[in-house]
Amino acid sequence: MAYNEATVLSKISKNSRGEEFWVSSVPEKDGGNSVDVRLYYTNDKNEMAPTKKGIRVSSELMPEVMLAMFDAMDESAKADFVSDIMSRVDDTNLDDCDGLEEDD
Repeated sequence: MAYNEATVLSKISKNSRGEEFWVSSVPEKDGGNSVDVRLYYTNDKNEMAPTKKGIRVSSELMPEVMLAMFDAMDESAKADFVSDIMSRVDDTNLDDCDGLEEDD
């Protein structure tokens, strides 16, 4: 992965040892983006460094992967997730989505 080209979207704390999951957008050769979720740790120089533990998913496969992850959640987590998604969606976000039309 070209880590220097990645844009970090989120850092999620894993434990008290300082390990974090970094969610990054990585440009692909075809002009699209993939999403990389990777575990980072604090190295001997006290810097965050990536591990081999992680996954990269192309934007093309992302909806299918997200739906599978959603299916794996328990009902309470699903409700919280849907609530969080709905709170992030507004008219501005929808204007940028191809294929979405508002109901009249």
